[in-house]
Amino acid sequence: MIKAGIIGATGYAGNEIVRLLLGHKDVEIKWFGSRSYIDQQYADIYQNFFKLVDAKCMDDNMAALADEVDVIFTATPQGLCASLINEEILSKCKVIDLSADFRIKDVKKYEKWYGIEHKAPQFIDEAVYGLCEINREDIKKARLIANPGCYPTCSTLSIYPLLKEGLIDPNTIIIDAKSGTSGAGGCSSFSSSLQPAIKRLNINNTKITGYDRYLRSVMTVALLYITSVFCIKDITFIISRIISNHKNKK
Repeated sequence: MIKAGIIGATGYAGNEIVRLLLGHKDVEIKWFGSRSYIDQQYADIYQNFFKLVDAKCMDDNMAALADEVDVIFTATPQGLCASLINEEILSKCKVIDLSADFRIKDVKKYEKWYGIEHKAPQFIDEAVYGLCEINREDIKKARLIANPGCYPTCSTLSIYPLLKEGLIDPNTIIIDAKSGTSGAGGCSSFSSSLQPAIKRLNINNTKITGYDRYLRSVMTVALLYITSVFCIKDITFIISRIISNHKNKK
């Protein structure tokens, strides 16, 4: 039986990890970590887990957690996993990070795009990008796995097999990706900004100038794992045009 712990278990992503792991016959969840709900019953927060989870939320003490489990999932904002992880923890268990802390190999780019200092750059090189359709064998051996984001996953998996087999012209690629409102996470201030779009059952632009990091993330993955030339110029042009039109409307 694999023992698992989750830091950030009460967020949208963490809640989904709980749901998936509960359905896995070889996994037992030992730690439901949540800074916001320490000592509260997990099933009181997510009542759909009534009689499925009989455990209280705990803190995000990764060092203590590493002594109790085989794998740690961190479903937390950018920067937290990097601030907690160390060699001792990785010597005891695997870590699967759902943030962007170990996805991008260039520390300076990470710090520029996310506006924070990277607290554990020494582990970036060994981290494996967790896109199992492409990196399955490396993932099996990894101590630290950087779980892919939503846009890079859908973009890369859509075009990778076609490019690999030479079936499409890389200079014709256009990625038009949209996310549901839950993609913003559990942040109430961000979610509230989406309410007009929700009420209209329509699409709304939010933080449009911030999407540059998603573009960069997609390009980073593509350059690492797709052998053909990736259409960077076309995609950059599309994003730039959207940003330009947005600015012109002000």
